[in-house]
Amino acid sequence: MSFTLSNVKFFNKKLLPKTVNFKCKDSELVTVISQERYLRKNFKNVLEGKYLVKSGIFKINQYDMVNKQWTKKKVATIGVNKFFRKWPEKFWLYTSLLLNRKFLSKAKINYIDKKYSYLSFSTSKNNKTDLEMRDKVESMISKFINNSVDVEEQWLSEFLEQIVTFNNKNLEKSFGNLEDHIKIIIRDYYLLIEKNQNLELIQTFLQTLWDKVYSFMELSSLCTCEYNTKKVKDRKKRKLAKELNFRQTNFVTRKQLKILDLKVNDIKRKISKTNFIIKNLKKQILFELDKSEFQTKKVKNLEELFNWRKASEDQRFEFKIKQEKMFFEGLSDEANTLRGKIVEVMHRYHKKVLNDECEKGNLEEFKEKKAVLKKQKVSIYKQSLLFIDETAKELGFEFSILSLKFNRMEEIWFQLLTAIYLKKYNIIFYNVFSKLNQNERNELLKVINNLVIIDSKFSIIFVEESIYEIPDLSKNIYLITENDIVETSFEKVLEKNWTTYGGEFFAKNNRFNYKYDGKKLYTMNESLKIQSNNFKESGQIIINPMKVATNKKENGNLILELNAIINSNREFLDANMYEVITKENDLKLYFYSIKKYNINEKVKLYISDESILKVV
Repeated sequence: MSFTLSNVKFFNKKLLPKTVNFKCKDSELVTVISQERYLRKNFKNVLEGKYLVKSGIFKINQYDMVNKQWTKKKVATIGVNKFFRKWPEKFWLYTSLLLNRKFLSKAKINYIDKKYSYLSFSTSKNNKTDLEMRDKVESMISKFINNSVDVEEQWLSEFLEQIVTFNNKNLEKSFGNLEDHIKIIIRDYYLLIEKNQNLELIQTFLQTLWDKVYSFMELSSLCTCEYNTKKVKDRKKRKLAKELNFRQTNFVTRKQLKILDLKVNDIKRKISKTNFIIKNLKKQILFELDKSEFQTKKVKNLEELFNWRKASEDQRFEFKIKQEKMFFEGLSDEANTLRGKIVEVMHRYHKKVLNDECEKGNLEEFKEKKAVLKKQKVSIYKQSLLFIDETAKELGFEFSILSLKFNRMEEIWFQLLTAIYLKKYNIIFYNVFSKLNQNERNELLKVINNLVIIDSKFSIIFVEESIYEIPDLSKNIYLITENDIVETSFEKVLEKNWTTYGGEFFAKNNRFNYKYDGKKLYTMNESLKIQSNNFKESGQIIINPMKVATNKKENGNLILELNAIINSNREFLDANMYEVITKENDLKLYFYSIKKYNINEKVKLYISDESILKVV
């Protein structure tokens, strides 16, 4: 989701960097570099919440970091470990999926749906008339449930939008001068309160709906066909009585009741989870208000401070009364009407049974469909395996969950899938690219880009040692120092960190000897007429790879024009950084371009005075 660290200092006085300033937004890929291993490790530990914050703002997903355990549920660190592997991966991923309530709820509903569909079909005994009747009853009950839930959810959604607008408007009106970060927390706090009260209403609604659906199992008394048939003297007719006992509706009704049970339990879990967040947010608001310059006296009760909340609660009370009226009157009327329709459908079927007018279906087709329905009844465990494969395919990689051979990429895929299933939306890749080959790095980067496209909630942080491991050299990066974390760019890192990153790159790249006699510059086996005070009699020219042009119009003060051939780039992760070999003198040069080139493709490069980073 996001990290926001502003002027953060820690109780641990020995910790370096001493102050941390860092931001990473939703769907953003941010790179942090340092040649010092202990600084990289410290920064990773900071993001994981392992150090107590003394001062400053430390927010994860817009909430202040509560503690290490809370942060652990929001942040995932992915690395490459040569000595340890969680095997078998399928077991650990299955466990992760069980903790993903969204998947688990969906898998249970899917299993119940397929199970009862199979049971209902198989017990029809190839009676085509029976199947048509069951399908019609199921359609009627499903339509009743879905339409009722849709209407309720729409009403709740409209009221939520209305009440949140009312709350935010009054907060701004009464406390417009309050610090922005406090107002954000207050808005979140009351938004969660309103959402939770909506969840409580939908829970009550579903429980009421459950009662109405359950009443569809008690319809046999409304039709006398079974009772009358048992009393007739004809023995053959009496045997038909068991076909008239409304058992067909039980499969449909039980399926819907179990699905409603699951939905109610899921809502209860959401309410409990949200209450925990609300409780912590309230503590945070009181803490922030005590520090605020706007608030002069100590606040103990938020409702006393935000007196407009009384009007908000009155609106909620009126809405709740209307909802309860709909629960107990509207649903009852619709359920009673549906009960009559179901009895009518069943009674028509009973007549066909008694008159021997039921149509038998094709036995082979019945067996085939029965086998298909049985196959569709997939356990939660098997659904999890299919879900793992589907996730991997969607992200763009293959994952063998039974591999015995140790593989770095398999380990990374396992960690990434675990983070996704546990909804850890903040992912740190720690010293990963440096341990992969070029193909593996490109594959991982492609998967990460797919991830943030599929789900924009994810934010990705790369913590690496070298400038060669930066995924996008055109974007700003963060450099860890002992005092602070500095937001900078690739160009500035090369220019200002001459003893480290600048020296690492220019020691073997983009560095050329020159001689200058005041009129002509001799470099790269070329001689140029030039008047400049930047050159001494001899020295070296440092060429900025980000300022080498491929179009003559891009640079005015042209110094050199080179014909070159694109060579394979085995150093930089960013595919837009190209290595070339000049035709005339076989010199190697790096340049950055968003235009795509192929290996061995010819290209013209233009070096101007703007391209020269430094003359030494």
